[in-house]
Amino acid sequence: MADVIDLIARVQQRVPKAPMLVVRDAYVAAVRDWCGQTRWARDTLEATLVADTADYSLGSDPFLEIIDVPVGKLMVTLSTGRITEIPMKPSDPHSFDGNTPFTQPRTYAYIPESDITFYPTPDKTYGVVLELAVQPTRSTTQIPDKVVAKHWRAFEAGALAHLLMLPEPWKDPVIAKVEESIFKASVNNAKADVARGFQSGTVLIRRLPWIVG
Repeated sequence: MADVIDLIARVQQRVPKAPMLVVRDAYVAAVRDWCGQTRWARDTLEATLVADTADYSLGSDPFLEIIDVPVGKLMVTLSTGRITEIPMKPSDPHSFDGNTPFTQPRTYAYIPESDITFYPTPDKTYGVVLELAVQPTRSTTQIPDKVVAKHWRAFEAGALAHLLMLPEPWKDPVIAKVEESIFKASVNNAKADVARGFQSGTVLIRRLPWIVG
């Protein structure tokens, strides 16, 4: 993880009169906005479903918050002892029928914030692998290295686009527009990465706690 205070040094050089706290908030807001728009930053969570329990908490993290669960796989043990992956698609929880008999789950629904429900309700123990879309918390002091390594310029641009439009002595609307265009271009490129299944990008993998609800 990279410290936010270290990451904002280059931004601070561009607006030296801006208070560090203002620069810090602008930088974190830019990372959150970028992650929220792109769904690029990901965590992988391996967990276990238990019989007769459909609802679970995905836990909490002081640095990252979950904003979506785009991918889910059920891990099923066959009679041969081999474990096979069965893809599950996210669905609208309002379509779940509470009268459906407990059996192998076929789908799931993300319940903001940081909860998930499976349907049908599991009839026994199953393993699951979930791919979580995440973004930094507002109060974070650190940003994942893999996110910064590839997209550091976008985050600086997003912060500068905001800072240079503030009604302060360092205001520069012309340069702010340039930085905003750099940020927007990165958002579009990252969305394309996601659409390609990250074939030309990296995926953030990091464990989060799993809590039975």
